[in-house]
Amino acid sequence: MATVPSAINRYGSGGWPGIIVQLDADDSSAADAIRDWADADDRHLVDVDGQGNRALVAAPLDYAAAGLASPSDALPGLDYVEGLAMDVQMTRPDPVGQLAEQGAFSAPEAPFNIPLDGAFDQSDVAYSGDVQQSTMADARAALNADSVSATGSGVTVAVLDDGVDVASDSSVFGSRISAAKNFVSGETGISNAGSASGHGTWVASAIAGNPSDSTYQGVSPAASLLVGKVLGEGGGSSHDVAKGVRWADRNGADVINMSLGSHLYSPEVVDAIEEVLDEDGDVSAVMIAAGNSRQTTRWVDSPASSATDIEGALAVGATTVDPPAEAQSVYFSSVGTHDGYTDRSAGKTRKGTVEVAAPGAQIEALVPTSDGGTTTSSKSGTSMASPLAAGVVALGIESASWTPSEVEQRLSDTAQPVPAAGVTEVGWGVPLADNFLNGTNPDKSQADVRSDAAAARDAANRSLSGNQSNLAPLRFLIDL
Repeated sequence: MATVPSAINRYGSGGWPGIIVQLDADDSSAADAIRDWADADDRHLVDVDGQGNRALVAAPLDYAAAGLASPSDALPGLDYVEGLAMDVQMTRPDPVGQLAEQGAFSAPEAPFNIPLDGAFDQSDVAYSGDVQQSTMADARAALNADSVSATGSGVTVAVLDDGVDVASDSSVFGSRISAAKNFVSGETGISNAGSASGHGTWVASAIAGNPSDSTYQGVSPAASLLVGKVLGEGGGSSHDVAKGVRWADRNGADVINMSLGSHLYSPEVVDAIEEVLDEDGDVSAVMIAAGNSRQTTRWVDSPASSATDIEGALAVGATTVDPPAEAQSVYFSSVGTHDGYTDRSAGKTRKGTVEVAAPGAQIEALVPTSDGGTTTSSKSGTSMASPLAAGVVALGIESASWTPSEVEQRLSDTAQPVPAAGVTEVGWGVPLADNFLNGTNPDKSQADVRSDAAAARDAANRSLSGNQSNLAPLRFLIDL
């Protein structure tokens, strides 16, 4: 029997892996049929989404295979089944609680001592000594958000995370949360979508926190929020995350922020992002945290690793809280280009890389407390950078209706390069609000301005990515 990767969610007393089933949309009886199929001793139904197009079942992997040894009622052979995917465990890129010194890490080595084309020169990468405690006002200043008149009024940003808490005095979000749903429990309403960790609350505050003290004002303080609680305390299901993406689209989201991911590729989540970024839809951009794993798994997480191939989806890396001319890429921020195999995507994420970067190191936001008051919370991570970039996009579409391709083109044209960083670390650069709104194109690209050390890291990252892709297919087959 096939070995189930640990990042696949399991359900029921049998601990069977979750299998997401794409149902035939033209078959009105498909939802009832999958319920009947799952009514057996060795499998059961976990969920059918509200539209009846997808189901999550738990069963031995033999039921997901097509072959002579498969059961006669294996899912691939059923007329009403159009596709299958594993239910991947999705987590938030946990904020980095204590920033590390450079000496805590050594440069990664190429597999089997294959020589790299460049060097992992860390002279201009930010470690603990390079990071200062900052506030949301400092982050706004680094993004030039205070130099524009736009506030995000009339724009709706969806926060798909582990929930958002609200204060009884309305000092953080006011009445601007337009809808909320807990996809973990199935309940609706903001009272049922609180965050146990405070992660999603911080993210929402970075986007649209609007206290009277401008020190903690979000990047787009007049924007409305949709809250989709798609993660629990220990993570969540790619099935729930995909439902959250589609729910945000149906409820009027203009921008979606996803400070979450997985080291394992999730086709279900990627498909949902592609669907909502259709040029005929309302969603203009999906901002996705790249991940905090440069020192371990290294590459951008899924679904950020697929953003390169989806117009309007942007993988966001983290910098220090400085203007681009002085900013540094932070040591934990995951990089590209993806090797396309360590995430078990069989090469589908091969080109995945960071596309933009924003402040994401030791930033203090105003958040509600459990007793209904407020306090401050300081966090570091690409989870913090992504909502700040989402806030800039919200400012840009306040007075214009932009398609996903237009948003992506505008970002690539106007992002401000970071001389101390490599393209594999910050993509096009930092999305400054005034550049983005006014269509101001910097004179030089990120590749043109990077330091020699940054260029060497780019070469090393790309070389290591290429070496990994040559070796990983064998591991992929053996593991399965």
